[in-house]
Amino acid sequence: MQAAFGHYRVALAAREAEMAAIEAELLPWAHRDPLGDTVAKLTAYRGIGELTALTLASEVVDWRRFPNARSFMCFTGLVPTEYSSGQITRRGHITKAGPQGVRTALVEAAWHYRHTPKVGAEPVNLIETVQAACSVSCSASSFSWGGSLIQAASGSWGGVGARRKRVGLAA
Repeated sequence: MQAAFGHYRVALAAREAEMAAIEAELLPWAHRDPLGDTVAKLTAYRGIGELTALTLASEVVDWRRFPNARSFMCFTGLVPTEYSSGQITRRGHITKAGPQGVRTALVEAAWHYRHTPKVGAEPVNLIETVQAACSVSCSASSFSWGGSLIQAASGSWGGVGARRKRVGLAA
């Protein structure tokens, strides 16, 4: 039994090293043009780190094509399917139409958003970074609805947790 666990630990350490190498290779792209300004703005939202912001920025590219949160959520596939017949309307599972990376990044951001933020030196640096990014690039109006997406997604799961349901089964 110990030998099997030893093999699993070695395999896990190898995978963690691979992931660290991939993340180290991708992180410089978060600060370069053309995605650097968008990544800086997205990291201002709680639950979105640099790699998540890089995923969203590279998959979505032009945020101006979405006039509101509803159209963005339709793009990501995070809207329910609808079965309609006459007066009866039934909603089912999410459509999953759109990029899987964006869906995954938004769901993970919503899960992280549920927790109370910790206050420290990092938020001060984050605010300075976002202010610098906003002063250099266009106004942040194209991201004005982004926070409501994460709040809405985390709020629905937060309510399930508040009803004392097992959160792992809520989604």
